[in-house]
Amino acid sequence: MKTVAAIETDVQVDTILARVADHMIHLAETLASTETAVAKHFEDVLAQDDNAFQDVQNLDYLHQSMTDTAALLNTLGRGYRHQAALIQHLKLEATRALVRGEPAENNSTQAGDIDLF
Repeated sequence: MKTVAAIETDVQVDTILARVADHMIHLAETLASTETAVAKHFEDVLAQDDNAFQDVQNLDYLHQSMTDTAALLNTLGRGYRHQAALIQHLKLEATRALVRGEPAENNSTQAGDIDLF
């Protein structure tokens, strides 16, 4: 039986970061569409149940967090390494705290604009 030796190649971290950022943007857009569909289909439930409304707001937080993560990955992929440049376009304090190495609560009650339908 013939074996083929694996060819080791160096990966370009910047290229991979850019690909992951693009993937995160696509996921965030899919989540935003899903969030809108859920809100539309369940308007009556959302109006009557505060917990249901909070659950939909959590979807929005996930969307914003994914968008921030994509922006951070994109900035890292372009070679930026200074903290100020990395946090400049981030919307959520939780994502900024990741860059600064500070603890942050990971929930939708953090400072940041919640996009309501």
